[in-house]
Amino acid sequence: MNRQQAREAAKECVESINRNDMEALWEVLNPILDAKVPFPLLDEMGKILGEAGKFSPQKYLGVFDEIFARGKMGGYVILGQALGRLLDMEFEASLSKAREYIAKGAEWYVCDIIGERVLGPALVNHFERALPYLEGLTSEEDRWVRRSIGVAVHFFAKKRPKDQEGMRRLLALSSLLIEDHRRDVVKGVGWGLKTIGKNQPRLMEEYLQEVLKSKRLPKLTLRKATTYLDERVKENLLKNWRKGKGER
Repeated sequence: MNRQQAREAAKECVESINRNDMEALWEVLNPILDAKVPFPLLDEMGKILGEAGKFSPQKYLGVFDEIFARGKMGGYVILGQALGRLLDMEFEASLSKAREYIAKGAEWYVCDIIGERVLGPALVNHFERALPYLEGLTSEEDRWVRRSIGVAVHFFAKKRPKDQEGMRRLLALSSLLIEDHRRDVVKGVGWGLKTIGKNQPRLMEEYLQEVLKSKRLPKLTLRKATTYLDERVKENLLKNWRKGKGER
């Protein structure tokens, strides 16, 4: 499959959905979901489905549920991109559906695929609306939902590398998760911190110096957060962590 074929397949899917012909939809979609199709082509399909969904969001969200129920990795890519396209018109519904899929998917790749395509873009393009929503997710116990916040932070830091104030606020958000020692959460939070540290190393150094005074960080979180920091800074932070404020 090439890009043009992906677009044509997506348009066929849209036409089938619009005329309520689910049999025709699955005739097109099932072979794609069962094959190993490159993510960029699946993203292309998701964009087209998401744009079409703006005209009938409830119908398309229902179809998205059926695609998710197939349990195919390619489907997660299509859904993530489609929900990302719906953010402009169906902000709350898109985020809520992304959260639902992340929790139900219960795998790191579901979390990361959808987090990078929905929660991350929500922060980049709708920061003031997205931040309170993500803050609300920190109160949830589900490890995949909590991991997805770190994925979103990573995406923001990657796309807005010079936005120091935005990253400062996202560090405050990360502090609500930073003492969670579950490995899946640690990896997500650490990913976000690592990307902030890459683009704003001084900000990350200041943040860690302060947070180590009162919080017990998993060692893996500290290691990821300091990936791009100066070796001398790393040593000092590790020394502070060993004083008893970190993991015992």
